[in-house]
Amino acid sequence: MTNKQLYKTLLEFAKQGNCFNEEVRKVLFTFKDSGGTQNITIEILKKIKIEHPANQTLLDGADDILDMVTGYLNATMRVWE
Repeated sequence: MTNKQLYKTLLEFAKQGNCFNEEVRKVLFTFKDSGGTQNITIEILKKIKIEHPANQTLLDGADDILDMVTGYLNATMRVWE
């Protein structure tokens, strides 16, 4: 999975809200397994937030995904340690 593909996919998830789910986690693992890094994923999510400052649902969704990426929740939903 490329950075561009991850951006598009995470943007769509964030727009929908409620991003604490296995589907999002699988996408993150696919990116990780293809050589993607935690730092790149964080930068992509920050970019999404900067580009859509007025969309609270999207901001909340991106923050939820950031929690999964940074490990700021329980171990069952973490992607990177």
